[in-house]
Amino acid sequence: MSELRVTAYRYSLDRGLPCDLDSLAALGLAAAREGRWLGIPELKVPEGPELIVHTWPERVWDAALRLLRAGQGIMEIYAARKQAEWRDWAAGQPDTFAVTYRELTDAEEAAENATWD
Repeated sequence: MSELRVTAYRYSLDRGLPCDLDSLAALGLAAAREGRWLGIPELKVPEGPELIVHTWPERVWDAALRLLRAGQGIMEIYAARKQAEWRDWAAGQPDTFAVTYRELTDAEEAAENATWD
């Protein structure tokens, strides 16, 4: 069963949300990030004589609206998700970045310094 997909304008109109371009753009950007994060394929449709807009399932718009109402800006949402992706990736990697520190002997230090002279 496929989900009903709507545009930012239709979603906002149905819920009594602001329909000015800035509000629609913010909601649309948040929904696009959410939809892509969830792996939902994008689908564009004409809206008006010159606009082509994205449609997303209502659950994507709902999530985007929750994020915007929580006061999270788009970049903060993106940064948090990227950080989560990095943590997930790093958790599965061997600890290759661990460095063991030890004092150099006088001979090693002299040899190290000689290479820079």
